[in-house]
Amino acid sequence: MSGKYFAITTPESSKIVTIVGELDGTGINILHHAISESTFFKAGKIQEAIPDAVQAIRHTLPACDSDIIIESTHLGISGALSTQVNAQNTITIPPHRQITLKDKQTVDSAAIPALDASLPVGYELLDYVPLHYYVGPEKKLDPLGHQGDSLTVAAVGIAADKNSMNVIEECLRRASVATVRSIPLSTAAAHATLISDEKYEAMAVIDIGHCVTNVSVCVDGKIIASKSFLSGGESVTQDIREVFNAKDPEEVKHSFGSCVPSLVKNAELIPVKKINGEIHLESQSKLAAVIQARVEIDIIAPILKYIDKEIIPLTKLSGGIVLVGGTARLKNIENLTKMIAADLGCPHILIQNPAEITPPYINNLPDELKSPRFAAPLGVLSIASSWLENEPEQVSTVDESLSFGTSVARALAGVFGA
Repeated sequence: MSGKYFAITTPESSKIVTIVGELDGTGINILHHAISESTFFKAGKIQEAIPDAVQAIRHTLPACDSDIIIESTHLGISGALSTQVNAQNTITIPPHRQITLKDKQTVDSAAIPALDASLPVGYELLDYVPLHYYVGPEKKLDPLGHQGDSLTVAAVGIAADKNSMNVIEECLRRASVATVRSIPLSTAAAHATLISDEKYEAMAVIDIGHCVTNVSVCVDGKIIASKSFLSGGESVTQDIREVFNAKDPEEVKHSFGSCVPSLVKNAELIPVKKINGEIHLESQSKLAAVIQARVEIDIIAPILKYIDKEIIPLTKLSGGIVLVGGTARLKNIENLTKMIAADLGCPHILIQNPAEITPPYINNLPDELKSPRFAAPLGVLSIASSWLENEPEQVSTVDESLSFGTSVARALAGVFGA
């Protein structure tokens, strides 16, 4: 094999995923993947469990028995540790002259200090994207060739909490992993979920995870907004544990749960194993009511209101909404989402809840990774491959004596993109 070899690792609140791939000119060939179920990377918890977090990372790394040299590794950063910032920057253009590529590059690069100035205390800018431009007072998707006396860029950046980043980097260092850049997971799922044509629709991707739910809004081929909400499937599981005294509430949730009580037979009874080991019959419609309340109030409703009021009216989402993430596997969650959208004045919105995510750029995607639960790691894989395809060829600084496992563990370099 003679392609570019790279890896991604994504420490999330409920799992760590590591994927090693080869970029061979036709797409990505996956050489290794591993998943470690772990809650050690939950925000606020990792500081108390660094040794366990380190071990969880090591469980996902490949064995040290291959000659493949990894050129770079890309670290996914949970949305719980990142935030979005916005800023504008303006440059003056001599009169009676068209906007040039150099003008565009100048205003783009000058947006970085403006975004830095907007950062919350204790955060550092990871990267940014220009959303749109103004030539004079007129908004332009592409300013090149237009005439005006000024050029303004409105940019959005994603920043990460420095202290949390330092703790994660320490865990990686103890696992013999060195990283230099990071990719926020808050926008990653959109890269895996939306094919190129769909990106030019107005669409929203909602990635409902264990503790964090990320939303990305894409218009005209750009992610114009993203936000992370500190709520997810864990709160639903906790409610089931408390209401039903269930020993395995996660199993009850996915085996018998529904987000819409009216779609469940009122007389249906389900077996629920209690904490003391006894099995009792419980009402399935009662379970659905518990799930609906939490999913609606804490997850779907706040996100749809955020999109509708702050980003773009739901009625203008021509491509609709895509639901991914582990909690998106809940039965009838798309029906509940449509009901909430109708209450907000958008009864005909398209809601997609794909059973599988199969990005066309991956040649041999393992069945395990096709689940919407892995949309964000696959998005990181997409971003990483794009960066590798577009970077210039250069002499490798990786120690050629490193084997497959040690090169993953000791020569990892991250690439950010969203």
